[in-house]
Amino acid sequence: FLQIGRFKNFNIALSGLFMCLLNAAGAASHRDKAIVLPHPIHVSSRGEITIGALSITYGGGGRIAVSSGSDGEQWTRAMKYFLTDLKWLVTF
Repeated sequence: FLQIGRFKNFNIALSGLFMCLLNAAGAASHRDKAIVLPHPIHVSSRGEITIGALSITYGGGGRIAVSSGSDGEQWTRAMKYFLTDLKWLVTF
């Protein structure tokens, strides 16, 4: 996905991290069909990644949107969902 702004590299790295979790979850569910992440990760046709219906993009379009209000809270919740999914996956 194309993004202009000061958090571009961070968001690219974050996307890679989420793709690793998604691939690991896919491998685990291939071995055991009962394994489903508590917070599903989706990749849109444009390459945007969401977890539990929350965007993982930090900073929104080059401005520091996450530093104030609900944007920061939503991003923090998305990261909490990531850690929950990771912890849940590690237990299997």
